[in-house]
Amino acid sequence: MSKRITDGLSRLQNQSRIPATTWRHWCNLLDLDPVDAVDVWEGICHPIMVATRKVPEVPYILQMRAARLELDIFDFKEEVPKVLHITAFLYALKDERMTGGKARSALLKFYRKSALQIPPDQPPGLFVQKFIVDLCAVVLVAKVLPAANITLASVLKPVVEGHGNIEQIIGLGLKVLADKPYADKVRQCLEDRENAANNPLPEPDELSAEDAEGDGDDSDDGDDGDDYGETEEAVADTADEYAASPAEDAEDAEDDYESDAGEEEYDDGDDYGEVEGDSLEVYLARFKNALHAIYETEAEVESEVGEEEDEALSEKRAAQLAARLKAIAMFKPLQAMIPSDEEAALIAQRAEAKRNRGTVRKPVLAAGPSAGGGAVAAGGDMPMVAVIKGGTGKSAARGEEVAKPGERAHGDVEGSVDVAANDMVEPEDVSLPELSDKAHEIGQLLAALEPNDQQAWGLLIDPHAHIPSPWALARQICSVGTGLEKAYADIKQIARYMKLKDLLNTSNHTVRRDRNFAIELRTFINSLNNHRKFDSNSPQLAPLGRILDHAAAALVRLEALKTNFNFSTEYPDSYNRETVTLYYEEALRGLTDLVDVELRGQAREKADADSDVLLAAFRAEQFVEKLLQTVRTYMTAMRDKGATKSVAEFNIATIVEPIEFEDVEEGTPLGPVPDDLLVADDMGEVFAAACAYVLEKSWQVMQEVHQPLAVAERIIDVLREVLVVSAVFTPEMWRHEENSSLGLAVVSLDKVTGNQTLQELYVRLRSSGELAFIEGFEDGNFIDLFEIREYKPSRVHAAVKKEQEDEGTEPLQTGHKYLYTVGRTDKLFAKTPNDLISGCIRAEGGGPKVFNVF
Repeated sequence: MSKRITDGLSRLQNQSRIPATTWRHWCNLLDLDPVDAVDVWEGICHPIMVATRKVPEVPYILQMRAARLELDIFDFKEEVPKVLHITAFLYALKDERMTGGKARSALLKFYRKSALQIPPDQPPGLFVQKFIVDLCAVVLVAKVLPAANITLASVLKPVVEGHGNIEQIIGLGLKVLADKPYADKVRQCLEDRENAANNPLPEPDELSAEDAEGDGDDSDDGDDGDDYGETEEAVADTADEYAASPAEDAEDAEDDYESDAGEEEYDDGDDYGEVEGDSLEVYLARFKNALHAIYETEAEVESEVGEEEDEALSEKRAAQLAARLKAIAMFKPLQAMIPSDEEAALIAQRAEAKRNRGTVRKPVLAAGPSAGGGAVAAGGDMPMVAVIKGGTGKSAARGEEVAKPGERAHGDVEGSVDVAANDMVEPEDVSLPELSDKAHEIGQLLAALEPNDQQAWGLLIDPHAHIPSPWALARQICSVGTGLEKAYADIKQIARYMKLKDLLNTSNHTVRRDRNFAIELRTFINSLNNHRKFDSNSPQLAPLGRILDHAAAALVRLEALKTNFNFSTEYPDSYNRETVTLYYEEALRGLTDLVDVELRGQAREKADADSDVLLAAFRAEQFVEKLLQTVRTYMTAMRDKGATKSVAEFNIATIVEPIEFEDVEEGTPLGPVPDDLLVADDMGEVFAAACAYVLEKSWQVMQEVHQPLAVAERIIDVLREVLVVSAVFTPEMWRHEENSSLGLAVVSLDKVTGNQTLQELYVRLRSSGELAFIEGFEDGNFIDLFEIREYKPSRVHAAVKKEQEDEGTEPLQTGHKYLYTVGRTDKLFAKTPNDLISGCIRAEGGGPKVFNVF
């Protein structure tokens, strides 16, 4: 692959945060030259991302590009926003007939089908014009057909599959119009289709940045559209076609389309500019008039049917009608455009200002990989997750039956996860009079930061520093009361004052990037100790801007660690790097846009590396847990069918039915099992044989990332639990304080369980060396528990001694150790002695019940 392509894909990865391998995979599946993918990103997707601050629907747009490779990128750039605008419009109507039945899949197929039927000499602009005209006609037909289960997708199906054409669809629609109130308007539009489709569009006028924003910056308002989250696993297992977005997800895009109308005035009447202008404009006006009339008629019919309905339902229907009419009024596909980078930046700035004046909506992230869905500047955002399927170039969207849970399906098929309100970090608005007080507050937070946690302090100084143990750090952040948790809160609060940078008026030469930041940091803290008043020109505040940037960059690292930990523990089925990145980036969006670009990029790069380490550890632990469960299940089955009675029987059973592990990945073999792991026969020959067999088989499927030595110890612990009933131990003889003349055969629990903290606790053995579980008591799995204690005489012991002398039993010897009965239990494998004793059968008084052991 050429250096230009490699550099281009690397740039795409950095800008889109979609792995270069995923880009390359998409190109291979779609038979798309990577150069074309780079052009699509730079000319279309990147401006959309800048304007909306979301990665757009990249797979969807790439598939459109793959269908229109004959176009140069500039002509395609003119075509894309118009098509995406129509899709956004359909969802904004909040009409199940428009969005039900895999509408997105049908629209993409219709686009491909239309592209295949283009005459060789047709002007580029005429294709999108005909596509718009035909799709508008199909929309009207889908609305007028009387069947209850009709959808836009079902009307398009015969056209897409080659069983019919648009003319036949329109003819069917005209037949059912009859004398309906809207018949004349629908008929007028449908009969004008041929004229509108075949007259070329006029050349579009050049739009200014302000015009571009007027048409499209509102598409960012309150967007809850999906974000990119496609993993390499999901790409390899994607579906055959785009599926319809589920209704609950569509609602977010519908709201976005309404917000796309912005504050622009629109006419809620039924006249959208009739018969003036070119034929396409006339056609679109007639289409809007016809659709307007259809929805008004539907509302009137519903109102007549539900005369007795309550006021709340009436208001709901009125609001629904108003939303639909507004969406129709704002349907302007000819004005949809992709802004330039400069225009996109201006759109984003104004959208940010508008967002800051209102309420911030919590974004919804897929609980699994998802793809971000911004449509285009003039079109609003769409609720869709697109992935590319190997071999077909088709895609699947959220809501389609791609795969069942556990089969590498999109996690969002099962549900979604909100960015929690306490995870959202927004910059606080500050005024000039507050500058001094806020600076002092930041100084106090910084002064407390280093004592709370050295690692957090180190990240503040160097946000792209290496973290030796990301998992331990992530756990500490999420553990209440730890020093790191407090330091994380302090850094977050400092970062919230990011807007203080705009109030500073210190000279640029006083802030030097090459100066030791740790020195600047301590100098800043020391300068605030005298509680003097500062203003925007105070030289002591010169490092403040850099401090705020470092705090926000450090917060990116810490937030990534926290999000990784939370997903791994709360949403393990949805845990992947893309979902994690989308979550914390969304949570920090208000801050990161204000951070120094270079520092932010470095922090993000390191955050991605941390996520990779954590994800690898998570996957390794998942494999280990599955391996341990396989060992437990296998050995339990062996024990239950009597294969652990002797070594010979066990060996035969393993030949007949060997242990098998699932999800084994190829890697570098570990070699033979270390000799020191092969345990001695202190639990019997069968146990030793079982350990040797299971360890050898497990060793063959593990890699270094699984930490095989530690896993081997866990395997042995599992075998101890499963085979404890048949294990054979070497007995120790101890006297019991109740009958010191009789020695009892016992074994310490540390030899049974491998837990050294239980070495002072003992259980009884049979003459065969097996544990003396009490037959006939409960389920037969209970055993008496003893503790070794040193005998110390007391008044009570004196009475016992006299009684023993009278009975002729051997008296207890001062300073000697004896067995004392603790209780009776069926749970030997506890972490601590207290846990074990607490698990014993309780007496009426609440303490362990002591049974007679003689």
